[in-house]
Amino acid sequence: MHTIRADIAVGYLLVAAIAIVMNLQSVSAQVVIRFESTRMPVREGMVGEVQLVTTGEFNETFTINLTFTPITAEHVKDFHISGSSALTTEVHFTVGQRLSSPARLIATQDSVWEGKAHETVRVTFDLPPDMENFRKGSPSVLTISIEDDDEIVISFVGNDKVVLQENVGTFFFQLKAQGSYARPFQVAVICFDPATEFPAKEGEDYVLIEGTVQFTEDSIKQNNTFLGTDGRINIVDDMIAEPNEPFICAIIGRDDGRVAGEPDSITVFIKDNDVLEVNFDDIEHVGDEGGTLRVKLLASTNFANPFKMEIFTKSLPNDAPQKPYEANLGADYTLQSGGIVTFNFNDLGRSSNEAIIELKDDCLVEGIEFFALSFVSINEADDEGSIFIQTGENNTAVVGINDLSEIFTRPEKALPYLFDEQQLVRVRYEAFYNDSTGNLKPVNDMCFHNFGFNLEINSEDKKATASADYIAASREIVHFNAGERYSSYLEITLIDDEVAEPTESFQLNYDIKVSRNGAETDRVLKLNVSSEIEINDNDEAGITLNVSEVSYREDIGVIQLNLLSNAAFQHDQVIDIQAYNETAENTNDYELLNQTVTIRSGEMESEAIMINIVADEIPEDTETFIITFTLSESVRNNGGVVGSINEVKISIEDDDALFIQFLDTELTVSESAGIIAVNMKVFQGTVTEPFNVTIFGQSGTAMDTYDYLITSESIVTFETDQITSTGGIIIIVDDNIYEGKETFTIAAQLDNETARRFRILPPFPTINLTDDDVLFNFELDNIQVEENVGFFNVCVIKTGTRNTETSVLITPSDTDMD
Repeated sequence: MHTIRADIAVGYLLVAAIAIVMNLQSVSAQVVIRFESTRMPVREGMVGEVQLVTTGEFNETFTINLTFTPITAEHVKDFHISGSSALTTEVHFTVGQRLSSPARLIATQDSVWEGKAHETVRVTFDLPPDMENFRKGSPSVLTISIEDDDEIVISFVGNDKVVLQENVGTFFFQLKAQGSYARPFQVAVICFDPATEFPAKEGEDYVLIEGTVQFTEDSIKQNNTFLGTDGRINIVDDMIAEPNEPFICAIIGRDDGRVAGEPDSITVFIKDNDVLEVNFDDIEHVGDEGGTLRVKLLASTNFANPFKMEIFTKSLPNDAPQKPYEANLGADYTLQSGGIVTFNFNDLGRSSNEAIIELKDDCLVEGIEFFALSFVSINEADDEGSIFIQTGENNTAVVGINDLSEIFTRPEKALPYLFDEQQLVRVRYEAFYNDSTGNLKPVNDMCFHNFGFNLEINSEDKKATASADYIAASREIVHFNAGERYSSYLEITLIDDEVAEPTESFQLNYDIKVSRNGAETDRVLKLNVSSEIEINDNDEAGITLNVSEVSYREDIGVIQLNLLSNAAFQHDQVIDIQAYNETAENTNDYELLNQTVTIRSGEMESEAIMINIVADEIPEDTETFIITFTLSESVRNNGGVVGSINEVKISIEDDDALFIQFLDTELTVSESAGIIAVNMKVFQGTVTEPFNVTIFGQSGTAMDTYDYLITSESIVTFETDQITSTGGIIIIVDDNIYEGKETFTIAAQLDNETARRFRILPPFPTINLTDDDVLFNFELDNIQVEENVGFFNVCVIKTGTRNTETSVLITPSDTDMD
């Protein structure tokens, strides 16, 4: 029989209890096992590590089986599991670790392009039945994507430029893929119009029928290059003449490992097979000298794009009936813009714009002249080609120029001539040739008349009178020499009559009377233009006011002003009068009684300007207004001008104001007086309502505050009907300082409203302050001395303070004293 010590028994029991508690805890708290994420990418040739993660505590090592299920990937070909030839493997959890040991998936590097369709593998795990305290968490499934890092190069088969006849029908194109691919795929091709001058237009010139190219398992392979299925484009034959038109086809959708090869786009030129024939719209044209002729070309068929032609001149055939009258380029005509014309699509139908030919006016009588026109294409060929243009039968046109030259005459100046009285008038005439369009051009070295002729001039009164204002012209002759632009001068004298008058005029008319070569007289024509001669009067009448400034009392009534002229007028002249306010107001202070005055014919002074001055019985300042005048156009035309004084300033002196002044001109007061009263009196008028006057000190030796004080009691007050004011109290300051005599002057001030009704008249009073602040006394009133003392001292005592040095004279009062 064995005996167990009590302390050992207690130890066994404690260990057993702890084991039971730990077992109960693992049972009561479940452990969650899950993957870290739902997806994991692995690039080809790389290793992907798969681990499980736990939440919760466990007290022993355990193992979990992982299963790898291929979805789109193939086992061995695309991947295999490290350390296992099967699709399962184990991971282990160690006590105290949250992450399991890793299972490794190795992605196979296959050099085959798979595109965006990544190969995938699904990973799952199961818990053994005996792991009752463990459960699956989320995520419990992991998807592994094997990412393809291989590329395939896609490009067009052939060159990057293709030229097709418009009638080719269907154009087939091919794409090629360089590299291996795992499964069939397709490539999209789009076609678009380039940013060129004449692009092909989708729908009108071509139609993309099949733009998706397929690469399949059956695609033809040539040297590791696969050919896709054919793409198809329908080329439209539109029966319209046009240049080669390009469009571009390009590969799209290359973000999944497909790489652009060369060429990745092609430019297709559609070569037009439609012939365009060009002719003149008319092969005969006639125009007049000085005019313009317009010529255009016609196309035989429609065209899609603009093109240009050059119209040029050429010599007439030697056997042409017009050859003797052939015109010269430059001398007789010119082609504007170099003869370039343009055919614009849908602009003028099948017509070009017009070539403009300027037919020159050479001023010579030549009859009709001729020249010939032809044309040539100037379209430059380029990569796109050009419209095929063919010259038609009507490729030559003949143009005739009619000569319409004539000589015209007119005064050198069509506008009125303006001269001053007493001047000599010189007038001449000018020759022109007609450019056949109604425009006149002056005769010059290139265009002239080759004969001389005369003009006969006669004068005609308008506002001027012959003999009184000018010496008349009667059948006066001026002459044109051959080829000259200007005639000889006609001279007429103007008379100075010393009378102010408006501008006067007379007219010169002419007729063509004589020609040196009578046969050519009918080639000189008279324009319906006359010369009007205006006589500017030099006898000005300066109009001025008789005064520039004047002053009147308000009670004067009506005043009169006059206008003066320094010369007489031929006719009565009415002058406008105006009044302008300054401080005076129209109607309230004055009235202009007449708005106009008249200066009679032959007189030099106007009627009176009448102005009424209004007496308003209101005290006010002197007020002013302005009287002025203006001259109408009629007066100015009759020689009137504004003289030296064109306005007068009129002052109205008030007769209603009250006048006040100080009672005294000078006052004297001692410092010890304390105050002084300064009062005023009414000098003129009556006080109708109380008012105050503010007084103040100014200038002098006395100082405000130190020597005197102005207070509210210093205000001077006038009551109704009172003649003498009250108040005006000034405080005099006794400063106990000896200063001698001091002075200051009193001034007064009215508020604005009071100042309108009262005037303060000088003089302003002067205040004299006498100083009584210093006293002198002997120190003793009785001094006894011995007779034999010789001399003795006397002391003077001063009461107060002085600020200046002062001497005191001591004299004996008893004359008997020695």
